[in-house]
Amino acid sequence: MDLNRYYLDGPGETLIMTSDFDPSAATPNVNKIIAVVTSKNSSFTSSVTEEKVTGGRSMAPRRKFLTDREATLELEDCEMDFRYISLSQGEDIVDGAATGWAFGDDHRFTIATTVTLAATPIDNTLVITGPDGKAFVKTSATPNEGEYKIDGSELTFNEADVGKKASPVYKYNTSAKTKTVSTKTTSLPKTVYIVHRMPAYDENNILLGYQEIEVFKAQTSAQFEEAYAEKTPFAPRLSFEILDPVRADKKLLDHKFIPVE
Repeated sequence: MDLNRYYLDGPGETLIMTSDFDPSAATPNVNKIIAVVTSKNSSFTSSVTEEKVTGGRSMAPRRKFLTDREATLELEDCEMDFRYISLSQGEDIVDGAATGWAFGDDHRFTIATTVTLAATPIDNTLVITGPDGKAFVKTSATPNEGEYKIDGSELTFNEADVGKKASPVYKYNTSAKTKTVSTKTTSLPKTVYIVHRMPAYDENNILLGYQEIEVFKAQTSAQFEEAYAEKTPFAPRLSFEILDPVRADKKLLDHKFIPVE
């Protein structure tokens, strides 16, 4: 069977690791395995810039030499993974409580004598707007019309305001399971080690093996676009530029066909 001819099925999967990930360590740091990416579309592009060498009276060049080489790996319509933001912004994910904002449709309510908010507002951050666009006034006494009293996450209103629509905005403390990536003025995208793998089949749909592209060093673009549309699932795009890993064998990447044994 000729294993040089096969059919590639789909865009495959991509393993992304930090450049310093060491799988041979006694206790490998699994946090350096950034993600296994599944995407709807993927593309590998390699291009070179050539300089022609001419001489004598010949109208044709005598030879060419390379002045520049570029290679990119594009992954489109990926499954969303929070680690992509860490990858593109070059900053680690921080686990732990943070502050969040409560607002919008999920938090609007119809006023009753007592209303319990979804979370406890941080002191002096709660603003409640009524249907007339005016803010309710906070009080520590029994509230009059247009006023409210707060105790933890529980609000108390005057009977005259019952039935009105209210829109709160406030900050609150999130849970310890919160993940945060902070983009800083000094942030730069991380360099990574990439393995892109696609299954290969024969004309009878029998798995022959896998085609792999092993990239020894790459850097993602810091331009991580988050574009959202009504009733349309968000699928990010990742773009990697292949860099010189400065290896003794001068390799930038390897293409492999690995047969199923």
